Amino acid sequence: LRGSHGTADIEAHVEEIMIELELCISLIFKPFLHHLKTLLTMNEEFVAIWTAMLGVMTELLGEEEAGEAAPEARVRGARTMTRDKLLLTTKELGSEHLRNAVMVLVASGVLRGDDNDLAAAGDGSEILAASSSSGVDSAQVSSITWKAIGGMKFCRKYVEEWKQSAAPPPAMAAGDEHQVPDATTAQPEVEN
Repeated sequence: LRGSHGTADIEAHVEEIMIELELCISLIFKPFLHHLKTLLTMNEEFVAIWTAMLGVMTELLGEEEAGEAAPEARVRGARTMTRDKLLLTTKELGSEHLRNAVMVLVASGVLRGDDNDLAAAGDGSEILAASSSSGVDSAQVSSITWKAIGGMKFCRKYVEEWKQSAAPPPAMAAGDEHQVPDATTAQPEVEN
């Protein structure tokens, strides 16, 4: 993308370029997510792979969005593919794949919103149980992840939303009428 390829070269191959970019970015994430269950049993390997992936994404997403389109591109219309539009599309695609991986790690119990989540969740036993059963140190992974994503200028606008998704729900008050009974203590109703 940073080479001396002209706009005409890019325009002639837009669809092929987009397919290749999707394949390249997918190649980073799909094997990781496919083998996640196995990786979660190996803390050091998981952390090494995830850190490397975050490094790659930092390279792609570390800079802000590309500047405004050049004047000649504006004249030709919105459908014209420019280097900046291609770079922006690539960053959006990379950020979407990163978000999906973050949400999978949240759902797996490996990633927390931040270090204050244990306090917000009450005693935090659910999070500790999930992280200890997976073999991965969720505090370490969370720290590495949020530090890396916070350094990705392109993703800064999404960080708080992603952290909120990773935060445990607030502990329910004892008198909350919408509280769902614990499945281990709930007694089934018996008809006579």
